[in-house]
Amino acid sequence: MRIIHVLNSLCAGGAESFVVSLAVAQARLRHEVHLFTYAGVLDDRGETLAAQLSRAHVSHHSANARRAAHKLRVPAQIARHIGAVRPAVVHAHLDAAELFACLAMGLLPRPRPVRSPAKVSVPPAAAIDALPAHEASP
Repeated sequence: MRIIHVLNSLCAGGAESFVVSLAVAQARLRHEVHLFTYAGVLDDRGETLAAQLSRAHVSHHSANARRAAHKLRVPAQIARHIGAVRPAVVHAHLDAAELFACLAMGLLPRPRPVRSPAKVSVPPAAAIDALPAHEASP
């Protein structure tokens, strides 16, 4: 299955660590996983998270939109990325990323966005490894 996660940035934060753990676990299950951040990598912890994504073969794309004026183009950039990848799921994390993803989805016929509640725990790696593997989408 093709999955795109949409997140504000990669930096020292709980949501960012959660999303990277989720994306890496999905990639281990042989899903085609992409992460789109509108602000990119912001600090040393973000660099570490980006390296984890790279090792797991999770594609990271960024608009590098850190100024308010640059954020106006983010929904169109997300829409182009969604159009190119054609995912089954777009999973938005955090309010601003959810807003941008929903605006982008308004430009496209599918897929439907998914939102994670604020308080979510990631299962231990052993539990993730025990899940059956799925074949990636063509």
